[in-house]
Amino acid sequence: MTFDSDGLPDAGEWLPAHVVSYEADAFAPPPLAINDVAGKADRPQVPVPSSFIDAPPDDPATIRNRYPIAPAGALQRWGLRAGLMRFVAGDFLVRQWAMEREQGSLFHFVPVALGAGILLWYAAPAEPSAPVVALTLFALFAVLWRMRTRGAAYRMAMSAALVCAGMLLAGLEIARHRMPVPVSGLTGQITGVVIESDLNRRGSPRYLIRPTAIDGLTAEELPRRIRLSGGKGAAVAMPGETISGLARLSPLPGPYLPGGYDFAYHAWLDGLGLSGFFMGAPVRGDAATATRLSERLLIAQARTRIAIAARIRQALPGEAGDIAVALITGDRSGISEETSESLRRSGLAHILAISGLHMALVTLAVIGSMRLIFAAIPDLADRHAVRKWALAIGLAVATLYLFLSGGAVATQRAWIMLAVMTGASLIDRQAITLRSVALAAAIILVLAPSSLFEPGFQMSFAAVAALVACYGQWTRWRQRIHASDGWHQPGLLRQGASYFAALAATSLIAGLATGFFAAWHFHRAAPLGLVSNLGAMPLVSLLVMPLLLASILLMPYGFEHLALRPAGRAIEGVVAISDRVNAAGFDFETGLLPATSLLLAALGLALLCGFRGWLRASGLVPLTLLAAMLAARPVPREAVPDLLISQDGRAVAVRQGEGLALVHPESGKFASDIWRRAYLPDRDFGQIATPGRCDRDLCIFTVADKTVWLVHDPDLLRAACSGADILLAPRLWFVRCREAAPQWILSRKQLEASGSHALHIDGGTISVESVWPQIESGERRFAWQQRFDNVSRRFPAAPDWPR
Repeated sequence: MTFDSDGLPDAGEWLPAHVVSYEADAFAPPPLAINDVAGKADRPQVPVPSSFIDAPPDDPATIRNRYPIAPAGALQRWGLRAGLMRFVAGDFLVRQWAMEREQGSLFHFVPVALGAGILLWYAAPAEPSAPVVALTLFALFAVLWRMRTRGAAYRMAMSAALVCAGMLLAGLEIARHRMPVPVSGLTGQITGVVIESDLNRRGSPRYLIRPTAIDGLTAEELPRRIRLSGGKGAAVAMPGETISGLARLSPLPGPYLPGGYDFAYHAWLDGLGLSGFFMGAPVRGDAATATRLSERLLIAQARTRIAIAARIRQALPGEAGDIAVALITGDRSGISEETSESLRRSGLAHILAISGLHMALVTLAVIGSMRLIFAAIPDLADRHAVRKWALAIGLAVATLYLFLSGGAVATQRAWIMLAVMTGASLIDRQAITLRSVALAAAIILVLAPSSLFEPGFQMSFAAVAALVACYGQWTRWRQRIHASDGWHQPGLLRQGASYFAALAATSLIAGLATGFFAAWHFHRAAPLGLVSNLGAMPLVSLLVMPLLLASILLMPYGFEHLALRPAGRAIEGVVAISDRVNAAGFDFETGLLPATSLLLAALGLALLCGFRGWLRASGLVPLTLLAAMLAARPVPREAVPDLLISQDGRAVAVRQGEGLALVHPESGKFASDIWRRAYLPDRDFGQIATPGRCDRDLCIFTVADKTVWLVHDPDLLRAACSGADILLAPRLWFVRCREAAPQWILSRKQLEASGSHALHIDGGTISVESVWPQIESGERRFAWQQRFDNVSRRFPAAPDWPR
């Protein structure tokens, strides 16, 4: 037998002509011709199809190439185009899809399907019928139960069922939290039970109250929770005590621009209906008797957090102590605005939010400590599964941390992810996998479907999924090196370098995965976040969190200061790193980004992380479209409104050339800051050009050749009706123009019912965007927006849920 240049047997000697011909028009490896192998005559003879025998023989040299390249004869017979299509869209994709299916990668897309259903429920132009969605889901489950084979039809039916389940879960959450909200503010005597209390940055008490009576509202109209602040220096009521006093209450503000983050909706999901302030010192009463177990637990939790915060501030005064309180109890009220802004600009704001990072550090510290303790007892370690004992103790401590931190939404999400991964380890399964991440995301979407729209949910799962996918690939690469004997135990110096390299990779991967979501929600980016995280995270991981955990353990013995003082030094180091990074001045604002870009980013990341083989390259398609979309200006000229009015009417912005100008720069600071970052990235508001009077009662200005009157005095309405093209009366409930009517009128009633407004003027046409257009037009009325007119005592006509 002769051999070719590649060291393979010459095909002309051991393959017959009909096999050579068959190989010429296919890209799969040639089948073994049993009949023609020399020396194997004793094997059963397999008949060869006549089509193979009759095929004209090709040159044996055409099969000598062992790479999957089509021979010239096949290209001539079938054509280059058909051969390439068969390779790309046929065998290759089928093999890759089969590999992903066998490895269980399709489970990674369960939360994606649930999220698609939740998104469809909220995006529907008309209220979906919950009974119809439920019947559709039941029918799909019946079809799935009857299917015997799990083929393509089964997977399509399962995907449809998950989408329907997401829609139904979104509707059920709205029905579960349904609560009436007054359409306007009111002033009256309130009485309630304090659930939580703290001090804000100005030293004024702030309360979360379960109201028992509010003047002007019936028992059925009472919200579940209200938030009130008191005067500076007033005595602070403790959780569990009753409190009463004269207060000014207002509905929570909605988004400040169309498509923006809805503060009122997410507060409503927490049972918060009104906010305001006490007009005078409230009266503290005796401790109330909580009737519900959940309320008793909340009161006990709040009292424990207050006691821990007091002990920490006593042992560690100053802002370092306030940051330590935030990291343990979740109370960030003592941190100054300057420090908070510094951490946001440097990309270190995630340190203050108790999330997966803090949960993981505390739990890993406990697990490692317990394993060391158990290992010191040889008899115990030899006879029992002490590793699982350590895992169980770590999960218990994480649960205690959840309780002490106040149980915020981000902390609950982190605890669920940690519980899923710890549970996998307890049953001897791999803990840190994409399957665990997908399961945790699915559980959270089932329990709280609206969390899909929260920045914390999107950013945390984007970071975790990207990290798990990248480190999974890294682990497989290291295993191949170990198998080839190319790995040796590194020295101490190399281990230290590897730690910082891993930290840099972690920060880079997490920053890339979450950067776009942060830019979309907050209209800003931190390009030096990698640098700040490289400097700060070793302090947080190795010093701050372990020392704070030790301080909690030492607190019952009165020696918490031994751990808090060095922790304070480390916290000061973190703040110093943040200030030093900000001094470089590389923080920039991205401006308003289209909603389509967020969907493309989420889809691309899901495909890149969800698949394991070459199919993950499909995620580059939406990411390429995203890059093409962002190649233009982030905020094109056409996207900047000609007129912006906040829901409370305090902030009004007018388009001036390429930018915006505030009518009253001293009011509406929060709304104007959001508008500036959305529409004026890295710029400031200009000066408004007023052709006439502009004071507290009236302001006249021109925008897009339209005369706008901003009226606060009702005596000026007659003149405004005759002289204005656009009439804004954000403080007046009813505006009627009898003699001459402006082209568009906006009153307080419209603002409080429909939220902030944005006007676009094109020639003589005025197009209006409001954050809650469903209330104004009647096209869609969410059940949660059951806003009643507390003046006329009437609810807006809205269909009951379900219908």
